[in-house]
Formats: sequence, C-alpha cells, structure tokens
Amino acid sequence: MAKSEIIYFDDNGSIVDKEKATKAVIRELDENGNLVNEIFGMIDHTPTDISDEEFDAIMERTKR
Repeated sequence: MAKSEIIYFDDNGSIVDKEKATKAVIRELDENGNLVNEIFGMIDHTPTDISDEEFDAIMERTKR
C-alpha cells in the first residue's frame, strides 16, 4: 500500500469535516493510485480518554 485516505460523510452522504461526520470510507491505494481496499464504517463521537495524538500514533504503528 502506498497511500491511504479517509473521506468523512454526514447522514445525508455529504462530505464533511471529521468532527461532523457520522460515517467514513477508508481507501487504500497502491503506488499507481489504484484502489486496493475500501472500508466503510460508522463514527461514534463518544468521548474517550485517548487524545487525538495518541490515537494517531496507534494508527501509525498498525499500518501494514
């Protein structure tokens, strides 16, 4: 995988900022920009004890 991107959506299917999103699509692209994998998910904005920086670090460590 060469690149991944996250696109955030609201309940109406409009693209929105992460803070307003209720759904997301995570797309993984190869080095030529071809779609390799696409995952759909729902977003839960329930507060947690983990900071955005800690979450980002966890996600970086779990990349394939």
